[in-house]
Amino acid sequence: MHQQKHISLRRKILDLSLGTAISVIVILLVVSTGITLSIGRVQVKEKGTAKAQLIAQSLDGVVRNVTYNIKAFSTSNSLQTALRQPYASNTYGILKFASSLQSSITSIMDIDTLINDGFIQSTNGWRYDFTSHSVAVEPDMPAFTRVENSFGRILLSITPTHDDGLGKLHIDKLLIDIDTGKTLGMLSCELATERLSESFASAVGADESVFLLSEGTVLSEIDALGLHAAILKDTAFSSATPFVNKKIQGKRYAFFSQPLSNLDATVLYAISYQSLLKQIMMGVLLIVLLCTGLMIAVIFVTRSFSRTITTPLERLSLQAERISDGLFEPILDTSESTEEIEKLTTCLNEMIDSIQKMSSRIYSQQNEKRESDLSLLQAQINPHFLYNCLDNVATLLEQQDYQRGQMMVDGMGTYYRLNLSGGRNIITLQDEIQLTRAYLQLQAIRYPGLFTFSIQIAPSLALYKCIKMLFQPIVENSIRHGFFGRSDGGKITVAVSEEKEHIVCAISDNGCGMDETAIEAISEPEPETDGHHYGLRSIQERLQLAYGAAGGIEIKSRRGDGTWIRIRFPKTI
Repeated sequence: MHQQKHISLRRKILDLSLGTAISVIVILLVVSTGITLSIGRVQVKEKGTAKAQLIAQSLDGVVRNVTYNIKAFSTSNSLQTALRQPYASNTYGILKFASSLQSSITSIMDIDTLINDGFIQSTNGWRYDFTSHSVAVEPDMPAFTRVENSFGRILLSITPTHDDGLGKLHIDKLLIDIDTGKTLGMLSCELATERLSESFASAVGADESVFLLSEGTVLSEIDALGLHAAILKDTAFSSATPFVNKKIQGKRYAFFSQPLSNLDATVLYAISYQSLLKQIMMGVLLIVLLCTGLMIAVIFVTRSFSRTITTPLERLSLQAERISDGLFEPILDTSESTEEIEKLTTCLNEMIDSIQKMSSRIYSQQNEKRESDLSLLQAQINPHFLYNCLDNVATLLEQQDYQRGQMMVDGMGTYYRLNLSGGRNIITLQDEIQLTRAYLQLQAIRYPGLFTFSIQIAPSLALYKCIKMLFQPIVENSIRHGFFGRSDGGKITVAVSEEKEHIVCAISDNGCGMDETAIEAISEPEPETDGHHYGLRSIQERLQLAYGAAGGIEIKSRRGDGTWIRIRFPKTI
């Protein structure tokens, strides 16, 4: 106790504050590390399960896409017609049969992107091979035994492992005449398994493996960990247990399983425990770094805090010493220490009050500045098209070309009335066509002779609904970019038609066109940087959001040969 009396007040405050703060930080470090390890293990398991589910969903999507294409192909008019026709039982008939099937196949889908091998067999035993495009005659027709009782359902079957170490997925379907219900033949093909691995390749890291298993057979894989042989040997993986950890060749791995909903198969996602520990330890390391930084901050804050308390007392003590030395200065009575602290407290309160007022003023000024910036940003929305049209109207009036001026004013009224459309984003094809026609008429007046246009739509399609501003950005690109540098001779064609349950709009021009790089850039996930072909990606994204896979945009173009764009979306009333 006697020794503590000789310890300065600053040292006492510093020791007490630092001791308390460091004790709290150590306890916090220990507790948070334990919690992080516990939560980390749970999160790793949840993430592994979620990743297996994500891959399974992706593979289900591939299987759905393939079966959808097979269904569409089997009921297509061209294939049905090719199988219905009678063919002579001679070489000429066989050649005509092969030619008809090849033509129908290539006109419907790109077989090479979906299957590796396959054939179509007619009821008379003629078998057309997809890869060789040849026809063989098999009177016994053994292939029909697989599908004769399927009633047109798609049959998925898996064959054991081949020379490449992977099993094969076969697709069989009975081809039935959609008009008469009679059997026309059968379709049998082998799915291109690389399509399966491509669907989840981007989600697999360097320390992960993914296998698609079915009854001990690997259909597809990305095996960065080299576990293929172990997976085939261990029958435990066929049970599709949601989570299991195993030691293979001296290393421990975590395996997450997820069954597919559209195929009798299971996704097996594997990751090494070393990688999992790295993920968990990153969280622990982050906590250690945060606690270390907090400890350093506490040291500086505590020293500053102790200095703030003791400095006024030290100054008061120094002033008392100066008075004792005969330097007379008015001071307070024996309670001056309390008075000094109260004075310091008052000063601090005044400073805090000043800071609060200043902060309030700064906050108000910042709010006003943000509102001002927002107003300025809104005021800077530059409607070039409106300004240019108004300038053109003024010019036509000055030239006393009242007829064209009247046409331009009427066109502007039509354009902006349809553009606003009461705030609706879904309008009729009739309004969308009128909006596009009004825009093209205005541009034709602004740029006399630069281009001509034609718009064709059947009256029966006028009341079907579509997304607003679907066609206008495309014709705008034709004028802005396709006819750039030209003075005349441009031509734009807009043709709206129907294909079964879909609306199809083909927009073409004879402008400068695009190369393959520019076309591919439109589908890139990053935004375009050159400003060309404005709106094409936006249209594509809007179609996908509104209609899913049923809506899309197709672009064909070549430098110097113009551009052809086809928009397709379902009919809606």
